[in-house]
Amino acid sequence: MVGQRAQRAGRAEVGPHGQVVWTDQVYPIFASPRAVPDAMWNNPGLVVERFLPEQDERGYWMRVWIFFGDRERCGRYLGNHPIVKSGNIFARESAPVPPELRAERARLGFDFGKFDFVVHDGQVVLFDANRTPGQPPAAMRAELTAANAELARGIEPWLGA
Repeated sequence: MVGQRAQRAGRAEVGPHGQVVWTDQVYPIFASPRAVPDAMWNNPGLVVERFLPEQDERGYWMRVWIFFGDRERCGRYLGNHPIVKSGNIFARESAPVPPELRAERARLGFDFGKFDFVVHDGQVVLFDANRTPGQPPAAMRAELTAANAELARGIEPWLGA
């Protein structure tokens, strides 16, 4: 979003970590750190991280916890590709919020936000702590309308109303 605004204004897309390379390519998954090309390790516009999937017999899962004040929803999104994105999600189910993430939210001081995470080999792995959550996947919007309305009620306690 910020990058798009910068482009429209004719400014460079520079964020808090410097120049970011945006790509529409599929995220490559390598068998080991040694298999990652040197050009990727040496490119400051790329992030290389360990692949820690949450997977079962149905496919790959990404968990999303969205919260506002004292309201929240948490779900698991099932995709048919190791990198779960809105375009490959075909199922959703509710999921509990792990206590480790509640502690991280408090530590970071988030009143409103979205945490993307998985549970890999029994361990919670937080991928993204975002203060500006976007919309749910188009296929899930109707299903989440009531949940979004409930989430919006979190503004009342937050404002002290």
